[in-house]
Amino acid sequence: MELRDMELKSKESKVALVTASSAEIGRAIVLMLSAKGYNIGAQYFSNHNAARELKEQAEKNGVQVKLLPYDLMNEAGAQLLVKETINAFGRLDILVNTIGPSVYQDILEVTPADWKQMIDINLNSVFNVIYHAKVHLIRSKGHIVTFGYAGVELLKARNSLTAYCAAKAGLVILTRTLAAELGRHGVRVNAVCPGWIDDTPHTETRMQEILQDIPFGRMGTVSEVAEVVAWLVDGSPAYVTGAMIPVAGGSEY
Repeated sequence: MELRDMELKSKESKVALVTASSAEIGRAIVLMLSAKGYNIGAQYFSNHNAARELKEQAEKNGVQVKLLPYDLMNEAGAQLLVKETINAFGRLDILVNTIGPSVYQDILEVTPADWKQMIDINLNSVFNVIYHAKVHLIRSKGHIVTFGYAGVELLKARNSLTAYCAAKAGLVILTRTLAAELGRHGVRVNAVCPGWIDDTPHTETRMQEILQDIPFGRMGTVSEVAEVVAWLVDGSPAYVTGAMIPVAGGSEY
């Protein structure tokens, strides 16, 4: 595809902003949406090599990818993230907030600083981006996708993940409230809730314990998570909003 053709295609294409794009799930979503013709704003924090490799691979689909190395726990970083996406592409149609690391830590060891960090990463950073993106998503009648975990919609807790579970439970209410408030503006808001996904290594013993709790008898893949995101945002389920969609093979994480 020649440069002029790419520029014309860029102006016609919808735009997706994906956070934590250098992590496995975020990467799979970028590749899936780029294959569907979306230009991509790809946020990452510090893994420059992985981000550049992702950009190169995604742009083979004939789209453009803007790399955005910002800390979203910083509200100013979230503001710049959205501003640069709009400057690059002129619009924003899809916001996919995949950011959400977990840290196993016994409650007897959790400090106020640990707690604050988990809430900032998993909840406050999501709000920071939505705060600056909402006017553009209203304009495009777009879609926000947040990320929980399988069982969070039932307030299912996990041992040694106190702060993480609290943040994700807050994200459930944020997602449902946004769906109610932004629905009148034509914006849909849903959450994807993965269970055990094969993006993290486990010992053989731990793997067997995990598989016993999964009716499918296997872990999910990052591509299967990305397929659900693509299904949500690509226009088909136009009446689905405020939903918590588990991608967990029948388990509750």
